[in-house]
Amino acid sequence: MTLISGIRCGEGFVICADSQETVDAFRVPRKKLVSKRCGQFDLAIAGAGESGKLIDALVQRVLDNVAATILTDIAALKEFIQHEIQEFNDKEAREYSKSDREMDFLIGARLIDLGGCVLWKTVATRLTEVEQFALVGNDDYKYEYAMKNHYREDITIAQGLFLGLYIMWLAEQTSNFVKSPISAVVLRDNIMTPQPDKLMDELLQRVKLFTAQFENLFLACPDTGLQPGKFVERVKEFVSSIAYLRKEYVEEWVGHAVEEGLQQIYEAPNLIPLGTTIVVNPTDSQSAAMQRTTDAMVVALRGQEDGKQDMDRIISNLNAMKLGCEKTYLQLTQGQEGPSAEEIQNAVHADAEIMAAGMMGPYKVGQDVCNVLNRVHWFMVTDLGLGEHINLQLRMVAIDQTLQYLLRAPELRTPDVATQAM
Repeated sequence: MTLISGIRCGEGFVICADSQETVDAFRVPRKKLVSKRCGQFDLAIAGAGESGKLIDALVQRVLDNVAATILTDIAALKEFIQHEIQEFNDKEAREYSKSDREMDFLIGARLIDLGGCVLWKTVATRLTEVEQFALVGNDDYKYEYAMKNHYREDITIAQGLFLGLYIMWLAEQTSNFVKSPISAVVLRDNIMTPQPDKLMDELLQRVKLFTAQFENLFLACPDTGLQPGKFVERVKEFVSSIAYLRKEYVEEWVGHAVEEGLQQIYEAPNLIPLGTTIVVNPTDSQSAAMQRTTDAMVVALRGQEDGKQDMDRIISNLNAMKLGCEKTYLQLTQGQEGPSAEEIQNAVHADAEIMAAGMMGPYKVGQDVCNVLNRVHWFMVTDLGLGEHINLQLRMVAIDQTLQYLLRAPELRTPDVATQAM
């Protein structure tokens, strides 16, 4: 057996699975959560049951056959997967015992081009949508009770990961059939992100540390034998310990993000509090190396400029980005038709050109133009954690302001003589 959890969060879904398979009297490690791009969809599938071979075979069948389809609709995908499960049971698995054919799955799906994601749980051969959370595998109600006790409707992706890990840790302490390491996938409308094993191991250690602190305070609360002063000391000690552990955890994660590239901050989950100020003090040699890298990048970008800093092209690109944002916003808020596949492709291409035009610095345009282009690109790639609707509104405002600025200040279109000589 195994344990798999799926949690609906405010921004998407978190799926977690352990890595132990019991074969006869032996425990063997096995990756149970599989994520893959298949055709027009990103899929994440994890299964539990008596026969690991049957689970693997069904997962592979679904992945292969979805990849071979031309489906472009989540509702149609649901019908297709249900049919695949039925066909598998009727044909490929019919020679197996009834107990071997009893399998449960959590299946996450994301439509790549238009966005939108869903998490299903199998009930026999049918798929039902997970509205809050779902557990499959080890049938022990204490895990479901713990999940229900901690789950909240407005839970964030980061909190969902902690909750999933907490349930897995609880199961590992109380069951012979659940064992770390834990694998996880985050599914959002705009991205599916398998979580790195190192990150999951570190988060699991944090879960254990935080849980131990809460349990210590829990035991002190009903202990009326403690003098009031002693109890206050326990509470203060608890607050101090939690604050220190949290500060240490955030600093550690900031360090990872800086090492791996700050772009990691923008991907789910965001484990750094919004508004955190990050100060990096490189050595002189590091500063010189970074400057050389920047200069080389600018030279390379200018060598491939190919008209990207032409003002008419910049304005056309901004309008393409604006159209994509506007149609997506109206689709989300008013149910109108979203951008076409061509419009999405044009918007993505335009954003890439705007980024290049800003990064190459004053070449055919002034420094002020480069500054506003870099700002509008920042809004395109940054998730401020305020929800997709607000993100789109901010992007549209940034694009509008940039367009107005460029159109009313034509003298900013060309760099000064000193800059041209660089």
